[in-house]
Amino acid sequence: MSINSGKDDDEAIDYSLQYKAWHNDSPEHVEGMTQFLRRKLAPFLPPPGPAGVLDIGCGMGFALLTLRKLGFSNLCGIDTDPEQVKACQGFGLPVELVSDSVAFLAARPEQFGTVLLLDVLEHMPAAQQIRLMRAVYRALEPGGRVIVQVPNSASIMATWQRYIDFTHHSSFTPVSMRFVLQSAGFEDIRIQGQGPLRRPSLRLWRPSARAALRRWLVRYAWRQVLTVEIGEWFRIDDIPCELDMLTVALKAPRPGSSG
Repeated sequence: MSINSGKDDDEAIDYSLQYKAWHNDSPEHVEGMTQFLRRKLAPFLPPPGPAGVLDIGCGMGFALLTLRKLGFSNLCGIDTDPEQVKACQGFGLPVELVSDSVAFLAARPEQFGTVLLLDVLEHMPAAQQIRLMRAVYRALEPGGRVIVQVPNSASIMATWQRYIDFTHHSSFTPVSMRFVLQSAGFEDIRIQGQGPLRRPSLRLWRPSARAALRRWLVRYAWRQVLTVEIGEWFRIDDIPCELDMLTVALKAPRPGSSG
C-alpha cells in the first residue's frame, strides 16, 4: 500500500521505504507471508468460485498469492506505487497501477464478490474513509463481502501500532469500525477476536503451548485493565485484544435471493 495525495507529485511520499523495512521478495519471505495470510484469511473467505476478488492496496501481492494458492482464479489488485505493482507483476499477478481507488471502484459497479483492504484504511484521512468504503460497497455484488484489517486501538500495543508507520492517520475501535462500515451501507459486520478469552492448552512441555499461555496471561491482564477503565460502558468480551482488528462485512443480497 502506498500513499499519494494527488497533489504536489514532485513531493509524493515513496512508501516503498516503509514497506521494505518489513517485506522483501525472497522465496523464504514470500512463503512465510502466504502461510501467515492463509491462516488469517481462510476462515473469512467464501469458497473459491467465479466471483471476482479485488485486493485494494495490494502491496507486493502476498494476499493475492495466498488467494491463488487457495484456489481463487478471478483475482485483481490495485496499488498506487509503481515499484510494488512491478513486484506483483513479477509474480504473474493481475495488478494495476491506479491514482484514484474510488474512481476505479466507481467504474466497476457490482463487479466483485470479495474485496480486501488489509492495512489500508488507516493510511487515509478520516474524511476520506467512509467515501472509500461506500465505493467498495457499490463495487460489491449483492451478497459480497469486504475484509478489512486495521490497527486495533484496544490492543495493549495500540500506540506502537498507530505510530509505527509515519503515514498512518488513525487506528480503530470496534465502535469506530462499525460506524465507518454502517455509514457505507454494510449491516452484517463481524469483528474477529470478540468473545471470551479461550483458555490455552496446559501441555507446557510444548513450546507452542507455553507461548499460547504467555499470550493468554497478557490478554487476561489487559482485559482486567479494560474492565476497570471502561467496563461500566462496554461489554469487555466485545473488545478484541489483537494487535490488528480484522473485520468482515457483508453486503445484503438482492431481495428474494436465496444467498
